[in-house]
Amino acid sequence: MPGERRNARHLVAVLTRPTTSIVELGTPVECLGRQRYTIAYCASAPGRVTLTSGFSVEAAHGLDRLTAADTVVVAGDREQPLDPQPAITHALRAAAARGARLVATGSGTFVLAAAGLLTGRRATTRPDLADDLRRRFPRVRVDAFAPTVTDGSIRTCAGGASTAELFRELVRGDDGSRPSDELTDVIEWATARLAQPLSLADLARAAHVSPRTLARRFEAALGTSPMQWLLAQRIRRAQHLLDTTCEPVERIARMTGFGSTSNFRLQFTRATGESPQAYRRTAREREALRSRAG
Repeated sequence: MPGERRNARHLVAVLTRPTTSIVELGTPVECLGRQRYTIAYCASAPGRVTLTSGFSVEAAHGLDRLTAADTVVVAGDREQPLDPQPAITHALRAAAARGARLVATGSGTFVLAAAGLLTGRRATTRPDLADDLRRRFPRVRVDAFAPTVTDGSIRTCAGGASTAELFRELVRGDDGSRPSDELTDVIEWATARLAQPLSLADLARAAHVSPRTLARRFEAALGTSPMQWLLAQRIRRAQHLLDTTCEPVERIARMTGFGSTSNFRLQFTRATGESPQAYRRTAREREALRSRAG
């Protein structure tokens, strides 16, 4: 697969549009600007692209370069983006068909969704846009609390600090290395205890730091707070159980640390846009369709 090549120079195409955030455009260079990566800014019309923020970016390549890339980055806009031009949609679909890794940061998730590339997939976006993403693209499974989401060859993130973390994850994965930051131990500790009613103080004690220090470390490394991260892990564990087991919702609520069924339903619906029962029904319908297609 293109994203797994070790010895060749890895081509990263960054889609450049006038509405794109200059910060989101710059992060790939900051995080991937190493010898093994080639960064190419691509636009529907190659040349200098003047951004609505007043800055300008030289997009030396057209969409043919994007279609041929190993990784395609759709950087987020300052606002909710409009549907992409047909040429951009075609190029993104062609890249996906080739097996390219697709990355959307912040509101860039809307562009992939408009291209039909997130149908039936999990994705995240900026927290303030999550409800809009659900309304515009109801077949996208929006995980509002996750800083980053991976679904197959597509990665999305909430923007901001999580953009840099997403690219650091890509580098670690391309290098074949395992994350070695100072949060690894407490993350593993908490993940093994999701059924328990963990507090911020519990996490801090496990990490041997103060709650304030732990919060700073989570924000710097993952772009989220410890308790928001914990909630996202509970939601993901619940999704896995709903997908793969016949456990009743009441038991899954206890197994994932939500305690009561009513709290589980509330938090799950808020995060995914559908109730646990509806999520399970959708997952089974999708699996049945895949089986028939196979």
